[in-house]
Amino acid sequence: MDFKHEKGLCSFSIPDRPTVRQQMRWFAAASGSEETESIERYWMGAQQLIQTWTCESLPDYKVSLDEISEPTQTSIMIWAGLEVLKFMNALEDVPKN
Repeated sequence: MDFKHEKGLCSFSIPDRPTVRQQMRWFAAASGSEETESIERYWMGAQQLIQTWTCESLPDYKVSLDEISEPTQTSIMIWAGLEVLKFMNALEDVPKN
């Protein structure tokens, strides 16, 4: 599944059909602990599924959140995390023949 930011700031892809292991890794990262804000957990979950990443403002999507400070980077991470959240919430079982 390919995602492109509406302003062209970023694009990334995740599996069209994540395996159960990938789904569990996403869920574990996205559910996190009470100490971590949900939007940050969604970003951490997205990182578990990202296969390709192209972004001038954020070339390395695995950078420490404490080492960067640009508002554009923040908005890109929020956007990507929410896009993956919507995708994962829309997954359905494949119907049997």
